[in-house]
Amino acid sequence: MRVALEATGSLAHRFTGLQRYILEVSRGLAELGAADLQCEVLLRIADFRKRSLQPNFAWPVRWYCSGPWPAMPFCDLVHGLGLRLPRTPHRIARVSTFFDLSPVSLPRYGSERSWRKTLQRFDHAARTADRIIAISAATRTDFLHYFKYPEQNVVVTHLGVSPVFLSRAASPTSRDARGTERPYFVAFGGNPRKNLSRIITGFGLCSLRDSADLRVLGALDAQDREAVRRAGLEDRVQTVADVDEPGMADLYEGSMGLLYPSLLEGFGLPILEAMACRTPVLTSARAGTEEIAGGHAILVDPEAPEDIAAGIDRLVGTPLETLDAAVAYARTFTWKRTAAQTLAVYRSVAE
Repeated sequence: MRVALEATGSLAHRFTGLQRYILEVSRGLAELGAADLQCEVLLRIADFRKRSLQPNFAWPVRWYCSGPWPAMPFCDLVHGLGLRLPRTPHRIARVSTFFDLSPVSLPRYGSERSWRKTLQRFDHAARTADRIIAISAATRTDFLHYFKYPEQNVVVTHLGVSPVFLSRAASPTSRDARGTERPYFVAFGGNPRKNLSRIITGFGLCSLRDSADLRVLGALDAQDREAVRRAGLEDRVQTVADVDEPGMADLYEGSMGLLYPSLLEGFGLPILEAMACRTPVLTSARAGTEEIAGGHAILVDPEAPEDIAAGIDRLVGTPLETLDAAVAYARTFTWKRTAAQTLAVYRSVAE
């Protein structure tokens, strides 16, 4: 079986969940060593200017366009790892991965042009794909709500946790070995659905506001900065530059907890990454995050700063046995399993 992996979404400056999925699934498929599988990675020629951002893939790479040159390779199946499905001159099997339905279920963020292009890709995949891979049951439910598509052809394939996090599982005393460093919580910014302004407001209402910091991965927007000003947290909220996976593991491992009450997540990899580092997690009582937390996190209403504040106060008292159970739970999410389930989808289409 010859499979083309459309991976143009990997050409990005920031290593987000999408880039990790593309890289880990392509690598995992190679590591399975299936005798009947041969893959080729596709990168769109229109993005050739981003070639310096190309990660190291385990399969050969081909730059392509939908026109006559450079042509699509001859293959049995094409998988849009980042949603995009190439138009092909001949009919082949098609698989597309959906991460979340935020472009249709939340207010429009970003430019009108970007929003419309995303909706076009959604619609194209829903009309032409033989199988849809949803990264959670919540994403599957949302997809079937917004698109008419055969339910039996939408398959849930959870993501995995990278080994660098699975190997950390810090001892309970490691968070006390900071010397003079002030205790801190970790949160994410850079996208309005990460809900950072309410996290900041909630942090300002909790009992630890004067004894701990809030370290934010990603930029603060105008609304976030205003929340910092209103809460009087100018010396408590710190932004952290983009870090690699070992750096992320260090950040989780040394923190008092991850604050992740997003407005919407298709999955929420940071939830499992933090758990794997034996770090307490606070997240949203909403479908995607609650599903992935699996009963091992404190759940709050993401639109209520007072509830977030109460959750933060509860987070620091998380029992050690709860953290141990969360570590064991996080270890069940592996990229090897994701790759094996993805290959099973390919074979189901080829039958």
